[in-house]
Amino acid sequence: MARRRWWVLSFWAVIFVASGLAYPHLISTLAASDYSVTGSDSQQVTQLLASDFPSAGAEQDVIVFDSDTLTIKDKEYVQAVDRVVKAVRDEPGVTSVLGPTDPGMQNVLSRGSAAVASLGLAGDDRERGDRAADLQDVVRDAAGDSPVHAYLTGYSPTANDLTEVENADVEHAESIGIPIAFLVLLIALAALVASFVPLITALVSLTTTFGVLAVLTTVTVFDAFLLSIVTMIGVGISIDYSLFILFRFPRGADPCPPRGTR
Repeated sequence: MARRRWWVLSFWAVIFVASGLAYPHLISTLAASDYSVTGSDSQQVTQLLASDFPSAGAEQDVIVFDSDTLTIKDKEYVQAVDRVVKAVRDEPGVTSVLGPTDPGMQNVLSRGSAAVASLGLAGDDRERGDRAADLQDVVRDAAGDSPVHAYLTGYSPTANDLTEVENADVEHAESIGIPIAFLVLLIALAALVASFVPLITALVSLTTTFGVLAVLTTVTVFDAFLLSIVTMIGVGISIDYSLFILFRFPRGADPCPPRGTR
């Protein structure tokens, strides 16, 4: 490592850049978290619905409508609902859509300013997560600036929102934790350059790990919460083991002593 330091640094630089370029691919292939319990009654019902009632889709979601100024009997309210339902019905993966006024939905139509529409979503876990994310944008755009607000909710939309919040919280936590860790390292090592070494090691190791995971996504599917676990463990281990090396070779020590000496 010490005698061929430039070869080692060049090799890791190439790996680091390649892994960084692969990171967007990893993010795009992560699947929503699976909260189902293997063998449970709810999972069996989901499988039966998907196999025996394909028109219902593998997942049933709900579009919720609400307004601060209009009621479900107002013409503008009805037009906004029809516009959203029509936009969703044309999206890929949507097996069925029942608007608030369709047969079978009148009993779930609330009085006042709230209404609901149901839709069936087809595909596996990853496909439903991606389609739900697209449908959330479609619903928001179709509602536009009208007084009627529309929101898509259900298993996949909720999982997407939880993943977004989780990743945002991890970034926020790291933005606070990394500077604090640097100050602790600076006090413990009493050297500016040495304090950066554990953090640089953590950055390289995390990026490399994400690159390896991006390659593995070609043969398997990873949970979206994987990034939180990798970041949490990776930063801790990288800093700890970097400290081991730094204390093993203190300032002034020869990392490559002559053979036959200690």
